[in-house]
Parts: sequence; C-alpha cells; structure tokens
Amino acid sequence: MAEKLNEHFDSDVIEFLDKKSEIKELLIDWLILVDYTGVASMSRTEYSVTGYSSTKVTKISTLYYDYSFLMAPAYKAFEGYLYLLAESLGLKKATQEIQNIGNLYDSEKIQRVKEEIVTETGEKIDKNDKDGMEIIDSLRRVLRHYRHNPAHFGGERIDTFQKAKNYVSMILAVINDTTKYFLSKGLIKT
Repeated sequence: MAEKLNEHFDSDVIEFLDKKSEIKELLIDWLILVDYTGVASMSRTEYSVTGYSSTKVTKISTLYYDYSFLMAPAYKAFEGYLYLLAESLGLKKATQEIQNIGNLYDSEKIQRVKEEIVTETGEKIDKNDKDGMEIIDSLRRVLRHYRHNPAHFGGERIDTFQKAKNYVSMILAVINDTTKYFLSKGLIKT
C-alpha cells in the first residue's frame, strides 16, 4: 500500500515525510479505508411493515449518513505534517508543541498552536512571493475547513463518499505542494 503514496506525492515529498513515519502510516490507513469503503459491498436484511424481509447487497460507500470518518487519518496526518514542517523550518521543536499532558485535552490550545505554526511559516516567506502566500493560504484553508470543521459534531456533514475522497485529495495536494515549495527555496531538506 505504501507504493500507492507515489500516486499522491512526489518522491522528494515522500522522502521528507519519512522524517516522521507516523504521517505516512496514517496516509496508508486512509488509502486502505478508502479502497475498502469504495469497492466493498455488504448484504443487509430489510424488513417491511408486514413482516416480509428482503436482502439487498449494497455498496458500503453508499451506506453512511456522514463520511467524515474517512477523512480522520488524513487530517491527523496533516496535523503531524504541520508539526514536521515547523520543526524543519526551525520554528518549533517537538517538545514545544505540547508542553504538558494537560494541553492534550485543551483542543482550543492545540488549535491555536497549529494556527501559530501556519502564521510563523508565513513569516518565512517574502510577502511579495505570490506562490508562497498562496501556499500559506492553502495551509490555513485545510486547517480550518478540511481538518477542523468535519472533526466536530457541529461541523459540516460530509454527505458523500466522493466528497470525503475529494477533500482528502485536497489535503494531500497541499502537503505535496507546500513541501515542494519549501524544498525548492532551500528552507527545508529531505
């Protein structure tokens, strides 16, 4: 399954992600989950009011009310990626991200840390560099819309399998493009 990552990332991006192997493992989890959900079917028995039953074979990808669960491994990988990017840019060390165990349960503080990483990353880029500013906008959009929103009860319902898959494709494209940008500028290394 790891070779399927090559369909989503350039080889130098994969090499960069190797620095924090958990990111790749989460992305492989996503690939497995999407492959299984997209192709598998299941039988289920439906009962009518009159007591008759019928068995239908239904594609798993059509059964759910909310497909946000498909995105979970990818947005966890995105969070890990933000931490890796911050470390690689010299912005924060791993020990600075979560300073004590209590912060693990303070979701607002964790969200602020991730926002700070994106903001500080933007400070590494010349404000006249249009491509760089677009990279920062993309990171912020993924963090707020594709990661934060679907992860919460009150967030947007991801109502189709394809929408969840498309959202994750956006996350992967942002990781790929961001890494390529910073590698090309010599600000990070593989």
